[in-house]
Amino acid sequence: MVASLKKQLPAPLQNQVVNPIGRMLVIDDDHSVLFALKRLFRSPNVIADTCDSLESAKYCLDHNRYQLVLTDLDFCENVQDAGIEICAYVKLTQPDAKVILWTGSSQCEALSQKAKTVNVDFLFQKPLSPQIIKKIIENLYFWV
Repeated sequence: MVASLKKQLPAPLQNQVVNPIGRMLVIDDDHSVLFALKRLFRSPNVIADTCDSLESAKYCLDHNRYQLVLTDLDFCENVQDAGIEICAYVKLTQPDAKVILWTGSSQCEALSQKAKTVNVDFLFQKPLSPQIIKKIIENLYFWV
């Protein structure tokens, strides 16, 4: 029974880290981005969950406490600005979590206004090097 349940859970919930200091959620539809960021934040004290859909992201947020959520703006084909929806959901359900929103869009001014309405902690435009992403998170006083 447990084995069959484990197979049904999204991959992020199958990770196990002993005594984690922090937990982060990375949401993007690009699996290479998810892989790279999960590898970048690999640590014995950090759980880095990844999701590629709105449903799995909400599931993770409903079942885990996160200190940090990094999300792409347009990670979901069916929902325009799904990243804004997730940011609002994070701030509603986990108000202490830091939220970083990134986008490949050139419409950053309009997006900046939307991001302010849902209290995004940091907004940046892709592409960005992994070292800069890590530095941004360090500047948010995170445990990476």
